Amino acid sequence: MEAIQKQNNEQAQVLMAQAEELFEQQKYQDAFNTAQKAYKLSGDNVKYEDFSRKIIECLATQCEIQNPEAIQTEDMRGRQAWCLRCDGINGVNLNELSDKQIIKTFKEFREIYHRTFDPYGSLSSSFGNTTIGDFYCAGKWYDIHIDDSFGKNDYVEVYSESEQQERVKANVTAAENPVPHSPSGWTTGGPSTKNSDEDSVSDSGSQEYQNALTKGLKYANQLFMSKQAVYDQLTSSYGEGFSEDAAQYAIDHMTDVDWNANALEKAKQYYYKMDMSKKAIYDQLTSSYGEQFTSSQAQYAIDHLE
Repeated sequence: MEAIQKQNNEQAQVLMAQAEELFEQQKYQDAFNTAQKAYKLSGDNVKYEDFSRKIIECLATQCEIQNPEAIQTEDMRGRQAWCLRCDGINGVNLNELSDKQIIKTFKEFREIYHRTFDPYGSLSSSFGNTTIGDFYCAGKWYDIHIDDSFGKNDYVEVYSESEQQERVKANVTAAENPVPHSPSGWTTGGPSTKNSDEDSVSDSGSQEYQNALTKGLKYANQLFMSKQAVYDQLTSSYGEGFSEDAAQYAIDHMTDVDWNANALEKAKQYYYKMDMSKKAIYDQLTSSYGEQFTSSQAQYAIDHLE
């Protein structure tokens, strides 16, 4: 066994040397793929991440992001994410740039990132499941929201160091302290209600169901999503990939979430950051292609905007 591992380590060293050569030639996708082969042989995760970080920083530089430093962390959805510390974009501090300019650069960086690390969108590599997180510049965090469905609802939220720490703290708290289990159905619309008698003991003890609940709480409490949007995200093959039963269990046990308040938070983003009319906001909140809130939740949001 030791002889096999020794042989694997030697092969990994050869592959890493090849990866370094490809990196110097700026063949970043080939360099990453070669480094990944080395990682599978040696299991040296530290060396693998360091090499990947180096590639990411070069990709960021290609997008005019200055002095980028890639930091692996967890984003507000609980996914592994690469955040970027930087001095600015194209010589300008982020606080002097418009949201549109920041979003444009973020999209360029995200595109080149996925083209390098996950060109087929298969998410088959360990890096495929790692997303792009926030930008950090001059003491502030920039949380960039991209609407991939329409592209019209992109926006940027800016947080101070202390505010970001509170967000991370809230994220951890939601993950470690899910709400107590008390059956609850869809009282204002959404997927079909599950009878409380159907919640079995095995459901409560299932790690899969607990994971779905934890993820659902993050989407609801930190991204202010609607019931239907949370359910769709939990079950989507492009989202979390939970079973319908696990997602329904999560929804049934999110009893402390104020869905009216979530609708209001979404409405505020559209109203104050994107200058949308109240009618357009209402349509966006209730649209099956938008936020998917109920009509009563959307009306509550509109009524409480001012």
